[in-house]
Amino acid sequence: MPTPRLMFYGPSKIGKTVAACAAAHHGLMIAAPGALSPAETHLGIKREKLTIREAETLTDVLKILAVECKSKKHPIIYVDDLSLAIKRAQAGVKIDWRKFDGELNELGKYASEAMNHSVPFLITAHEQPERTSSGKYVRGGPQLPGQAPEGFSGSVDVVLRGVSDETMQPWPFVFWSRSRKSWVAGDRMAIFPDNGPMNIAEGLRCSGIVVPYPEPWMPKAADQWANAIKEAGVANWRDVIRPAFTKLTGKFDARHLKWAAVDALHRVVFMARRDDPMAWLDNSGQVVADTSLIVE
Repeated sequence: MPTPRLMFYGPSKIGKTVAACAAAHHGLMIAAPGALSPAETHLGIKREKLTIREAETLTDVLKILAVECKSKKHPIIYVDDLSLAIKRAQAGVKIDWRKFDGELNELGKYASEAMNHSVPFLITAHEQPERTSSGKYVRGGPQLPGQAPEGFSGSVDVVLRGVSDETMQPWPFVFWSRSRKSWVAGDRMAIFPDNGPMNIAEGLRCSGIVVPYPEPWMPKAADQWANAIKEAGVANWRDVIRPAFTKLTGKFDARHLKWAAVDALHRVVFMARRDDPMAWLDNSGQVVADTSLIVE
C-alpha cells in the first residue's frame, strides 16, 4: 500500500498532538516552540530524542521542508497545527490570497514528494464549522481561510476528524473517516474505520507501515496483549490488561505501559472492523474509545 498524506483535525484538547506524536516520534516534527510538550508529558519521550524543527508560520514550515525533504532521511514527517501557523502569518494583515494559495500548493507538493519516497506525511489542524466564503458554501473542516478546507483536503489521501462521542467513556473521542453532509472527511486508502479508534500510529501499523516504539520491550508487549484481548474478547480487555499492567508497574515507565496497552486494544478493534465485511453497516463504534488504562 502507498504511504498516505494524512490530515487530522478537531477541536482543542482532544489529543491531536499526542496521537500525532505517537505516530511520528521517530521522524521529523515541525512545530511552534513548546507545542510538542505532550510528547514528553503524556508519552514519556524526552525532547532530546525527538527531531524537532521550530516554525511559527507556514512560510517557516515551507523553508524547513525545502531542506529536509531533499535529505530523504526522515521515515515520517509531521507538521503540527497548520491552522495556527497560518493564523500567525496573517495576524493583523489582509490575506494575500495569491501567496496563501501558492503556499498551500507548495505544502501539498512536499506531501506528495514525501509519499513518492514512501514517507508518510501528517498534518494536524484545528476545526471550524460550516460557513460561506465569497458566497460559496464550505463544509466544516480544517480551520483554514476561504475555501481551503475543501480544496486542500482534496490534495491529501486521508482526512480524519476527531469527534466527541459521550457514549465512549472515559475517553469520549473517535475518528470520522467518512464524509458527512456538513463535515469534510475521507480515506481513499481505507486505513481508518469510520468511528474507529483515535489512534494514527496503530492505523498505520495495521495497514503495513512500520511505526516503531521508543522502547524495545513495547512491540512484544503490545503483540502479546493484542492476542490475549482477541482471545478473551474486546469487552473483556480490562481483565487482560489489568494484571499485566499491575505486574509491570514500577519496572517500566507507566506512560509507556499505557501506550502499549492502548495500542493492543486498538489493534484488535482495527483488525476486527477491517476483517468484517459487514462493518460498514455499523456506525456505532462501540467499545473502541473506552481506552482508560488507569488501574483503579
